[in-house]
Amino acid sequence: MALCTELNIGFVPYSPLGRGFLTGAIKQRSDLAAGDWRLANPRFSEQNFTLNLQLVTQLESLAAQHHCTSAQLALAWLLAQHPHIAPIPGTRSVVRLEQNATAESIVLSQADLDAIKGILNRFNVQGTRYPEQASALLFGDTPAQAATA
Repeated sequence: MALCTELNIGFVPYSPLGRGFLTGAIKQRSDLAAGDWRLANPRFSEQNFTLNLQLVTQLESLAAQHHCTSAQLALAWLLAQHPHIAPIPGTRSVVRLEQNATAESIVLSQADLDAIKGILNRFNVQGTRYPEQASALLFGDTPAQAATA
């Protein structure tokens, strides 16, 4: 973030709503349609889903105090972290797009930020970010290219 500040460039967090988990709309695996790619995601697995849902439940109670959704709270928290952060959550719904955009107007106090930090520090997300097959494709070495004449 220091480099972003120095160069006056933005930082766009990838998947700021945890692939939909932090929206609070997914309460059980059956909320995902058959064939949904998240069903193969380790964080959405049978063994990890219920454990990870506990984080959302804790955030929802804080969101209710602000009369907002857990997604709006998550986005407001990200925006409060640094002025160069620009979360861009994916959505297929204009309603959700408009709802997410209002996160900018949510003012979190230092006590709110501390409460969220406390929740995050106590919580250990279960499951890797990607399935093993996809993880094998990340951070690989780029093959050297032959010199051109």
